[in-house]
Amino acid sequence: MVIEDFQNEANKVEQLNTENDQLPLRSRIREILHQAYKMGFDFHKEMCKLFSLEEKAILARGLVSFALLWMEFVRTRCERGRGLRPRWANQGLEFLITVCEPQNTKHLTDQEFEELKMCMDRCISHVVGTVSVTGSTPETESNI
Repeated sequence: MVIEDFQNEANKVEQLNTENDQLPLRSRIREILHQAYKMGFDFHKEMCKLFSLEEKAILARGLVSFALLWMEFVRTRCERGRGLRPRWANQGLEFLITVCEPQNTKHLTDQEFEELKMCMDRCISHVVGTVSVTGSTPETESNI
């Protein structure tokens, strides 16, 4: 898969760079990967339109693999959310909804389905994150 290959190459390049160069490079790689995933979401969406329900078994595993790859990207390269769904995540989260449709998940084993659910829970928790109240500490929050 092209995106997976790019991610592996990017990881190698990041390891070779000095700490001073890492932040801008990491940020640029993240932006490139965001664009690549957007293209991938569009590609899969159009492919799903071409296949009948009976033929979707062929696509189901590819959809799940791409979803797992995106969720790993989100957890490893994107900042944790602050209580709201960030705009950049909209298309990816919509893709996850598509992946979870019964006509796609029925082709998974129980173990694959459980793994998908677990990954989705971790990903959504990371994307949305939690609201942090500025200036609050555990002590002041318990007194409220």
